Order: sequence, then C-alpha cells, then structure tokens
Amino acid sequence: MAAPPTPGPVQCQFADRTVSVPQFSTPVAPTGLTAFAVGDPLPGLHLELRLPRTTFVAGALIQPDVAVRNTGASDATLVVNVSVMPQNRPADPRSFPIGFPGPGPAPPPLRVAPGETQSISSLVQVPFAGAQAVQVHAVVRASGSTITADVPLKLTTAGPAQQLKIELRADRQQW
Repeated sequence: MAAPPTPGPVQCQFADRTVSVPQFSTPVAPTGLTAFAVGDPLPGLHLELRLPRTTFVAGALIQPDVAVRNTGASDATLVVNVSVMPQNRPADPRSFPIGFPGPGPAPPPLRVAPGETQSISSLVQVPFAGAQAVQVHAVVRASGSTITADVPLKLTTAGPAQQLKIELRADRQQW
C-alpha cells in the first residue's frame, strides 16, 4: 500500500499579498492549534490566526483563535472579527448567526498591555454544503489600520456518526 500523498500548501490571501503556508504544520503548544497566518502589522504587535486544522465537517461549529502579542511600549487597542465566508457565493441561510459579519453591533475593543499576550477565540459555523469553497476570514483593526487574512477550508460531508438525530417524546403535561 502506497503512502498517501503529501498535501500541497494552503494559499492565504492577505490585503497586500498571498502567502503559501504548509497545510499541516507543527501545532502551537499548548493549545494544539496551528498558526495559518502570522504577521507584525504594526511595530511591536504580533498577530497569529490559529486553527486546529483546515478540514472540517460541513455544518460544524469551529473555534478559530487570534493570538495577539504586544511587545511595544504602549497599550494596543484592537477590534477582532473572525467569520467563515463562502467564496463567491452568498451565505447559507441555515447558518447559525454568530459573530459580527455585517451591520449591527461591533465586537468590543480589546486592550493588550505592553508585554502581554492575549488570545481571542470566536465560535463560527461552516456552511452546510460540503462542496462549497469557504474560507476563515479574520479582520483586525488596530490604530487606524485594518489587517485581513483569509485561510481556505476544505469541507467534508457528515458521516452517519456525525449526523444529528432528533428524538421528540411527548407526555401528557408538556413536551
């Protein structure tokens, strides 16, 4: 039996460039997450967009993480927004509305003191259509700058063990 082929790199699209990242890299300890997009958008500010992997079951809730490390001399104030977006298609109407994808209340600003590292986790849902091309879309606003990163995801169809089964029983008093 032949060994499975090594997957190619993931192309991560930033606002100003495209970066090639290995699909399977060493997890960041101790979280078990892998940094798929990293950068220093401002002096003293280091950002990482981390995920446990890039393949998920369609319809699943996932928890991307943005790690912020401030090595500067003053506080950094940021607004972090992470969502899963279909590529070139409208959002799935069955999606659970989590996060701040459009108009409405913005996420609260985060203050990171000098020498501090904070991790911001977001709970987002991937679309239900397994064949749909999607990406994790992260936006960080800091000191008047907007930094974006898009990491493509691969969706698989739910197997029998991963499908939701609902059983409803009624008694004489209530559901």
